[in-house]
Amino acid sequence: MYTGQAEKYIAAVFVFGNGAGTVGINLTRHLAAFDGTSVAADSYKIVMPRSGTLKNLSLKALPASTINGTGHSVEVLINGASAPTPLLVTWNSPPAGTPPYAPPMINTASVNAGDVISVRLKTKGTSGTLSRPTVSFELEVDADYPNPWDFDPNTNAISYSGGDVEIGTPTSNDALTVHGMIETNEGIRFPDGSIQVEAASPAAGALHSLDAADGNPVDALFVAAGGNVGIGIDPTDRYPQAKLTLAPDSNFATEMPTPSGVVAASQAGGGLAADDYYFRVAASDGTGWTKASAQLLFNLAGSNGIRISWNPVLGATNYRVYRALTATGTYKFIETLNPYYDYLSDAAFTATGSPPEETTAYINKLSAAGDSWLLGGNVGIGTSNPQATLDVNGAISGFGIVPIGSIIAWHKSLSGTPALPDGWVECNGQPYTDSGSPFNDQVIPNLNGYGSGANSPNLNTKEKMFLRGGTTSGIGQADAFQGHRHSITAWGYVAGSQCQEGSGFTINSTIVGDSITDGVNGTPRTANETRPVNMSVVWIMRVK
Repeated sequence: MYTGQAEKYIAAVFVFGNGAGTVGINLTRHLAAFDGTSVAADSYKIVMPRSGTLKNLSLKALPASTINGTGHSVEVLINGASAPTPLLVTWNSPPAGTPPYAPPMINTASVNAGDVISVRLKTKGTSGTLSRPTVSFELEVDADYPNPWDFDPNTNAISYSGGDVEIGTPTSNDALTVHGMIETNEGIRFPDGSIQVEAASPAAGALHSLDAADGNPVDALFVAAGGNVGIGIDPTDRYPQAKLTLAPDSNFATEMPTPSGVVAASQAGGGLAADDYYFRVAASDGTGWTKASAQLLFNLAGSNGIRISWNPVLGATNYRVYRALTATGTYKFIETLNPYYDYLSDAAFTATGSPPEETTAYINKLSAAGDSWLLGGNVGIGTSNPQATLDVNGAISGFGIVPIGSIIAWHKSLSGTPALPDGWVECNGQPYTDSGSPFNDQVIPNLNGYGSGANSPNLNTKEKMFLRGGTTSGIGQADAFQGHRHSITAWGYVAGSQCQEGSGFTINSTIVGDSITDGVNGTPRTANETRPVNMSVVWIMRVK
């Protein structure tokens, strides 16, 4: 705004503040431009648009402030350092109920176009807080410096010729950039001369597209007349043929959230010096990382350790804890599998790197080329209540899948064995009815000797059966012992007759006694069947 002075005018007024809350005692905070949240690091900065003089530095705060003590200060830093003559104002805490106020100071500081300006607030005292402090100062320029503002009293119009204009934002890529709402009672005029006075509703059945920032429609969103949506689909080449169609090289992903609830507490047993410590936390899906959490300031009162903790992130495989090194403005970090870290010494923080500011970690990701994953919990197909990592209510086919008709052993009686999944039955000789199965209205073979089932295959009894390979399946056989005979050779006397030594003879119609031990291998085991060493299982069959 033009000041009316012949030799000087105010080219700009700058406002910094802590609009999000209060500032405590004995802290150093850097105030945010545009009434944001103050932080410990010098990260909020404004670039001077032209050369001139900074002046009239002042501070105000809300009456709710309760901070006490003396020697509070606020200073404008130029390129991160104090001016040769510091642009600094100090004040003492006012009586209770009176808003803190530091009147404009007489000191000034010269700046050049391109200099970076920031504001540093220091509080003292023993108790209380400073509520929503706001700092303002002006940039005064010489009269011979071109004044970009012009006012026409005939039309009451204000024009600006100094370049882009930013309102509510420190950066601009266009002639006018507004961070906030614009209100008009007459409408907006477009380059073609048309005026729009309300939000336009596209005609029914029309094609709609939303170009990407570079103006390339292939990178953006396209809605066909039938309602099908294409992303990355070039409408000049083809239309999307499904309700949602992605370009061939697309990914479909759900971002992993930034760790929340980050807190710190003193931890016994550490050897850290009393100081201010700054932390940020990021989570990983095993491939990428989330954006790091907002910076946490923790004031360690005495020599001790610090436990940093946060809420677990669904699907996260590990975490990084970043510690800001205020002396250099860089970060070091450690990795941990747990949603907490006990910081006891600086020796653990060996890796260096900046916290991520973009998220490349995902809970779910479907990729056209490369790996895909689902980290969000159990997945159900055909069921809305999955009880396992993958729970399928229905048939599964494919390479590596047990084919329909397979018979396998099942340890049914082992403690903890779950019930058979759908599509499997015990081989108990029962009739089976299921229109979804190729074995509908057939009898399942009785391989388990189930007493209420049909007879075992090709038998007149219900037997517990072994399985045997063959060129066909389903042929049952009773137990059997290979036919054989015993030959006995003896020397000496038999029934009063003497035999020559070495001559053999055959005894017919002789009963051979029960088997007995040979004195070496123990007593032979006998039963009503011939069997190997075994353990019982329940035979089950896949039926669909």
